[in-house]
Amino acid sequence: MKGYTIYTKSSGVEVSATTAKKEGNGEVRKEGRVMLRFFGFGEKDRKSIRFILNPVEAHWIYLKTVEISRNGGKESFPHKFTGENGEVITILTIEKWEREGKSGYAMNIKRGDDKVNISMDISHFLYTGELLRTLSTEQAWSQYKESEKTIEGEIHPTEEAATETTPKSAAEQTSEPTRANP
Repeated sequence: MKGYTIYTKSSGVEVSATTAKKEGNGEVRKEGRVMLRFFGFGEKDRKSIRFILNPVEAHWIYLKTVEISRNGGKESFPHKFTGENGEVITILTIEKWEREGKSGYAMNIKRGDDKVNISMDISHFLYTGELLRTLSTEQAWSQYKESEKTIEGEIHPTEEAATETTPKSAAEQTSEPTRANP
C-alpha cells in the first residue's frame, strides 16, 4: 500500500491509497480512493479516525493546502455516511493558525466527540498536500464486473475470454501494407 505517515508529539496522520468496493445485484465495482487516517497515541488520546476521499476530493484538499499556505485562512470539508448507528458526520479542517506569537499549520478531524489535531510546519503541511495530489491521480481508476446473468434460460458470461496475440516475425513487420484499389 502506498502512503506516508506524519507524526507529531502525540498524534499523526497517515495518507495512503485504498480501494472502495461496492456490491449489489450480482455486480462488483471497485474504485480507487485516498485515505487519511488520523490517530492519537498518547495516554488519553488512543483513537483513530479514517477519512476516505475520492480522487477529486483529494485533489481539492491539495489545492486548499496550497491556497492556505499562501493566503492563510481555514477550510472545512464535511463528509456524511450512514453507519451501523445511523448517519455519521466527519469534518476535516485545514488551517493556518496563529496564537500567542506563534504560528503554524494544522489538519484537524472531528467525528462526534472524537477529535484529532495534527499541528505541523509549512514543509509537512505542503508535503501532505502533495501526497494527496499524487494519490488523487494514481487512484483515479475503477473496475466493474457483472456476474453471469440468466437471460431466457441461457447463461451468458459478461466478459469475453482474453485473446492472445502472437508477435509478428521480423519478415511480417517489414512487409509493405496492403492497399485497397481506389
